[in-house]
Amino acid sequence: MDEFNEKSKLFQDWLIKNNVEISPKIAIHDYCDTNQGRGIIALEDINPDEMIFKLPRSIVLNIDNNSLIKSYPSVLKKLRVLDQWIGLIIVLGFEIKFKFNPSDNNDNHNRSFWYEYLNILPDQFNQLIYWNDEELNHLQPSCILDRIDLSGVEEFKSSPLTFEEYNKVATIIMSYSFDVEKGNDEEDEEEDEDKEDDDDDEEEDNEYYKSMVPFADTLNADTHLNNAILIYSTDQLIMTCIKPIAKGEQVYNTYSDHPNSELLRRYGYVELNGSKYDFGEIPLSTIKSVFIDQFNKLSTNKNKSNGDTFMTKQKFDELLQLINQLQIKKSIEQDGLEEDEAEELILDSYDCFNSGDVIIELVFLIQVLSTILVVYQYEQQQQQEKDTDKKKEFEIDQNLINRIFNKIYQLIESKKITSKCFEIYQSIINARMSQYPDIAKQPFNGNVAAANSEDETINSIRIYMAEVVLKSEYQSLEKCSSTIKDFKIINDVKLNKNILKKRNNDTNGVSETNNKKSKN
Repeated sequence: MDEFNEKSKLFQDWLIKNNVEISPKIAIHDYCDTNQGRGIIALEDINPDEMIFKLPRSIVLNIDNNSLIKSYPSVLKKLRVLDQWIGLIIVLGFEIKFKFNPSDNNDNHNRSFWYEYLNILPDQFNQLIYWNDEELNHLQPSCILDRIDLSGVEEFKSSPLTFEEYNKVATIIMSYSFDVEKGNDEEDEEEDEDKEDDDDDEEEDNEYYKSMVPFADTLNADTHLNNAILIYSTDQLIMTCIKPIAKGEQVYNTYSDHPNSELLRRYGYVELNGSKYDFGEIPLSTIKSVFIDQFNKLSTNKNKSNGDTFMTKQKFDELLQLINQLQIKKSIEQDGLEEDEAEELILDSYDCFNSGDVIIELVFLIQVLSTILVVYQYEQQQQQEKDTDKKKEFEIDQNLINRIFNKIYQLIESKKITSKCFEIYQSIINARMSQYPDIAKQPFNGNVAAANSEDETINSIRIYMAEVVLKSEYQSLEKCSSTIKDFKIINDVKLNKNILKKRNNDTNGVSETNNKKSKN
């Protein structure tokens, strides 16, 4: 028996020894040939609602059940007031650093209770924090690159864990942990402690423990193939079948509603045919670029020859800031929120899902900016017809922007957008798609073997996974490019007439007032 399968057998023996009930219809299986490591295979057909396995809470590793508090009981109270993440990092770090030594086969006395479990956890990872710059470059232009957090090195100079050890522990927790609902005994015990000490009211989460759950984390995950779910009872955790599983098929859990980019960042893998929850992102910078170009088409030939621009980046940023302030004000007035809780309209990026849906903030922003563009375009044409000089540069009229904002708010609520908005929306989507390399335009291969050269290096696998992420994002953008779901497209004319009519009335009112003042 090779080392991989020997570790699997020792782990399964440990599970049985510690009262884990395992269905005879499943077994631990080696899926390394498809880059999935260990998984669970169905040895026979499994029907919905059948038990796959039952775990006693005694084998779950968390702040309430670990070697650290057995050695130092007074630590428990301190662990319970910590953030769940930090607490689990401390206890798992203690198990790995001080209670787990695979090379010492004789020191059973000092071994972690979870030794056989820790022994099957991976020591190589593909999460993005482990990629080098050359490998990360294969993910361009994905916005996932902006969400790789390598901060915190300084904090570990005086820590028992090195930064590398901390990264390993944190990666294992991110990849394998569960939020386990507390049993009644745990809740009752904490309530008793709270009564004894009123100062312990800083505990963050009263309903669950972030936990390592041996065997439950052996299941691989797939958003399309998910066929099992973990159910919590007072003293057990039960993995239950939710769809028919045929003999020879893999048993899959799911890691929440993540796109491939997030699956890679958090867990170090991708779904080869795309995640059910994939989306592409439109960076704010792309929206800025398209609109600034549109506004600068309003420049006069004279301005163009002089190198002048109608809309500068600085002026456009000021416009976005004003629009965002209007959104915050609306959110405060309408929803009764505090300013720091109010929803903002100007985001770093905007999601376009593979379902064809886009987030409402993107539609709203493009419609507001498109209407501003059309109104200013009309005014430039009017000035030209009157033989007066066009404006040399964009000037922000706060009253006009406020009126446009409120009109568009009503328009979007009625599920309508203008044709100009849709035209620019498509320009923005196309501009974003043009930033992707040709490989992103190819269909999914669906076979991990395509990732592996004959020597099957980690580098080749990472490059392949990066290509899958880019395909996931590109296809999502493509599905959103031809329509804005649930919105009816209307002509711009009526909306713009209403806005301009009010603007002309306001302007005439100001002129008449000024004339009266001058006569007096």
